[in-house]
Formats: sequence, C-alpha cells, structure tokens
Amino acid sequence: LHDALPIFEARRDKLDKHGFVCTCELCEADLKDGFENRKEREKISHEVEELTDWIHGEKQDPSRHLGAMREYVLRLKGTYDASRSALRPAMYAALRLLAQSLASGGEEEEAILVEVRALESLGAVFRRGGEGREWECVEVPRVGDVNAVLSSLFIAKQLQTLGRKEASV
Repeated sequence: LHDALPIFEARRDKLDKHGFVCTCELCEADLKDGFENRKEREKISHEVEELTDWIHGEKQDPSRHLGAMREYVLRLKGTYDASRSALRPAMYAALRLLAQSLASGGEEEEAILVEVRALESLGAVFRRGGEGREWECVEVPRVGDVNAVLSSLFIAKQLQTLGRKEASV
C-alpha cells in the first residue's frame, strides 16, 4: 500500500500524474464506499483536525471533549461500507484523540481499547488473551508507520500508569 493516510482523491491525484492506477485493497474499498461518503469522511476528518489543533493550541483538557470525540468516531464509521476490511485510516486521528481524551480523564483501560482500535484502523491485527487484558499484535499496521509507533508508545504509557495505580491501591 502506498501513502494511505490522505483521502482517496488526494492519493489518486498523486498517482494520476504518473499514469498509474492503484488497485490496492484500500483504494478499491475507498472507491466502493462512493464519492459522497468519501467527501463526508474528508469533512469530518477536517473537523477532527481543527478540534485537535484547538485543544492543543489552547492547552485544553481533552477529557472535556469526550462527547464530541465519540460523535466524530461514529460519524466517520458511518462513511465506510460495513462489508469492507478493518483498514480505515481516516478513523485513526479521531480514535487517537478519543484515546487521549479518555486517558486525560483517568480512563486508561478504555483509552487502551480505543488506541488498539486506532491501530486496527491502520491494518493491525490483535489477539486477546488473559481475560481480555493482554494483547498480542499478530499483524503490524500496514499503513501509517509513524502513527503506529506513536500509538504503541501511548499504549505502553497507559499500561505503565495502570500498573502504578494497581500497585498503589
């Protein structure tokens, strides 16, 4: 897969300049989702970016925006064909911000689950073990390699925080 994080039209325009038509899994699935869904996905993605920039720029507590974050995730999910694979890179930013918001509100366990979903949106596959509390990555993300590293570090930090809480109780 090529650079998958930009929207389909941006990816296609880059490749069209070189006379290349991509038929990878992601491009085929995005094409199947339809133009209107892709445009709505792009609109929501921009809204998520604006909220992210505002939260970070104004040094806002992200946990105050949990409702908005959950709504963005649901709206983005609605722009994807239900039968397509879990590879949904536009979901990554919204899931990532939701996870950060949960963690800042002290909801580390849910933050980890959401961050795992963010990694799955990039193509990672996980297997659960140990009563659902242990995770094994059986397939690494297929897109967004830098994002995958950030998410992995976030999960490690949340697990460390949970360990400290459990040890101090």
